[in-house]
Amino acid sequence: MVLGRSTMAAFDALTDGARGQAGEIRSVVDRLEARAERLRAQGDTGDSLNHTVAALEKLRLVMLKVQAGLASVEDLTGVLEEAKEIGAAVDRRIEAGEEVADI
Repeated sequence: MVLGRSTMAAFDALTDGARGQAGEIRSVVDRLEARAERLRAQGDTGDSLNHTVAALEKLRLVMLKVQAGLASVEDLTGVLEEAKEIGAAVDRRIEAGEEVADI
């Protein structure tokens, strides 16, 4: 996914200190990308996919702001926590959809 690669490029461009404080980003981006691909494969192009892609974009943008000195690492970690929460909510929706499909 292009957005995931762009997000990771923004992460790689951060200072060592910023990357160290936000080390979970790589795994969160990987999980969000996997969720987006799974949703697309299921034909779900609604809110769940929109929220997942928006979380990736928000992470990318805050990292660019950190690089430019317009946001802090604390802002980045806050957005990271939001992305994790969105990912967990999307997981619950995917699982619920699969359970309904199995009935």
